[in-house]
Amino acid sequence: IGFLRDELKGLLAQIEAEMDFPEDVDSVPKEERLEQIDGLLERVEIYLQGASLGRVYREGLKTVLVGKPNVGKS
Repeated sequence: IGFLRDELKGLLAQIEAEMDFPEDVDSVPKEERLEQIDGLLERVEIYLQGASLGRVYREGLKTVLVGKPNVGKS
């Protein structure tokens, strides 16, 4: 998750620099900035999906075998 945090911090630093020093920093077009943000969000979503699946693998699933006695549930 560190790589996502670092990328987000870098993106935020670029945006803040553009706002604080517009004459000194080359401005990135809005469309390009939105693409960067969308790309980051996609990677976060993929990571979260993988984390949910990983939890199932790590912790397992709770299951219940239900049925009448002596019908081969074991």
